[in-house]
Amino acid sequence: GIEAVGTGAGSLTMLDNDVATVGGYGILGVLFTNATVSGNAVRNAGLTGIELDGAGGVATISNNTVAMTGDEGIYFDDFASATTSGNSIANVAGNGIEAVGLSNGNLTITGNNLDTATLGNGIVASAFVNVIATGNAVSDTGLTGIMLTGIGGGNVTASGNTVDGVTSGDGIRFASYVTATASGNSIANVSDNGIEAVGTGAGSLTMLDNVIASVGSHGIQAISFPNA
Repeated sequence: GIEAVGTGAGSLTMLDNDVATVGGYGILGVLFTNATVSGNAVRNAGLTGIELDGAGGVATISNNTVAMTGDEGIYFDDFASATTSGNSIANVAGNGIEAVGLSNGNLTITGNNLDTATLGNGIVASAFVNVIATGNAVSDTGLTGIMLTGIGGGNVTASGNTVDGVTSGDGIRFASYVTATASGNSIANVSDNGIEAVGTGAGSLTMLDNVIASVGSHGIQAISFPNA
């Protein structure tokens, strides 16, 4: 595929590349402060389709197409803030999109489409203070459709997402945020809870206009929010 290794400073830009049938990563970027990856197509990668290992700056990952990977569709870590939007991911073995922060900064995940993560979660994010997940469509995952884990503070909003088909897990799960909102989500055909929200013992939870059907356990389960 394509591999770029930086020095822990500087910026990486990857636009409109087409990568097919590689034994390793489709696109791999390591040790860049800021990264922009957009409009790329990756298919038939033995490992992750697109992986970025940052150095504390900002990542923008948008409008990429990833299909048939042996691991994650898109993975990135060690950026302070990140936006991933408009990506289309299909038939991956691991997580569709996985984002790992630096216990600070903001993450926005919007308008992504994931179809079939055989052994993984659809979208999974951890170690960002504030997270917005909106307008994503997730279907046929081995584990939880959308899983967002904070750092014991901050805010999470999950709105307008669609999750259909989870073999083992919840439709949407978020934990370790002080303030949480789930609104306008549509969830169906899930083995466990439709939505599970686990707080920190402080803060507030808002659930509004969610539609949940055909789940194996609770429609909505909320734990450790004093104000709901």
